[in-house]
Amino acid sequence: MTKPKFKDCCDHGIECFAGTIQRFEKSRNRMKNFDVYVFCENDESRVCIRYGSSHSEYISPGKLIDFALTANKYKFDQVVMAQIDKIFKINVIRK
Repeated sequence: MTKPKFKDCCDHGIECFAGTIQRFEKSRNRMKNFDVYVFCENDESRVCIRYGSSHSEYISPGKLIDFALTANKYKFDQVVMAQIDKIFKINVIRK
């Protein structure tokens, strides 16, 4: 199993780590890593996407089901990438 690229400041735990997604950021000509966690909160599965080791370097787009439905049933990594593109408003291509 792969390990997260960033410190888990949210304390979700390694059992919630779904994987790391890499995106190529054309404007900066570099790869960017995003660690994805799926965790349970109040009996609902939720998503956390970490893009750095600082406490503030994460986004939590909400419930996993809502997150997945917004991407028209793409594979999970495509769902995450679409959300990253939307939130960060970056021009990226898939590696």
